[in-house]
Amino acid sequence: MTMNGAAPRVPSAGRNLEVLVAPGGTIVRTRGRGADRDELRRVRAMPAGTAVVVWGSSWSCRRFADLADIEIDREFLPIPHGRAPLYLVEDAQECIDYFCSTLLTLPPGLASLGPLGELFIALVRATRRFPRLATVIRGRVLVGRRR
Repeated sequence: MTMNGAAPRVPSAGRNLEVLVAPGGTIVRTRGRGADRDELRRVRAMPAGTAVVVWGSSWSCRRFADLADIEIDREFLPIPHGRAPLYLVEDAQECIDYFCSTLLTLPPGLASLGPLGELFIALVRATRRFPRLATVIRGRVLVGRRR
């Protein structure tokens, strides 16, 4: 909450991702084959070594990175979703374990779920490796460089 009692504005995912890209780099949102053509041309025209952040669904991000000749350095899971991530958790088991054991809680608006919500959190913490939590979360944020 701000000093005047108003809730702070949550910025769009594109603005949140600016911290991941170096000056001169770019942020690309994958949206599907037709919509990605212009972005693909733009990224391919960039010089080698240019930092690129790609976000969208897991499949479309990987496909775009392959077609745009982007070498992926890091992969993040946007939590709770890609449109307005509160957390970007690196897709590595140690990072997912830390997030689930330390940071995962019920959002403030869902506190009314009480025991049912706590049961859900306990279930996620207990099963975070089987199957991997990363396979359940559809969105991805890929950080890489043009080859």
